[in-house]
Amino acid sequence: MTVNLSLNPEQEQRLREAALARGVEAEALASEILGQALDQFDTPPRGKKLILGLHEGQGWISDDFDAPLPDSFWQGKE
Repeated sequence: MTVNLSLNPEQEQRLREAALARGVEAEALASEILGQALDQFDTPPRGKKLILGLHEGQGWISDDFDAPLPDSFWQGKE
């Protein structure tokens, strides 16, 4: 698969400098960076069991979560 990226001049310069510092081609570095970014979005492999309650107690919902917001919020005054 071929992907074309549109980088602004500053991004392109930074990519080229980083690639030069690592001794690799800019395209190879861009591919590596993209691969690392995509790894963050991986879903669990099919058949892998999720652990229910793994992060239990690490989040909370405010008591007034479903309370109406004041008019000042909707008018952009807040």
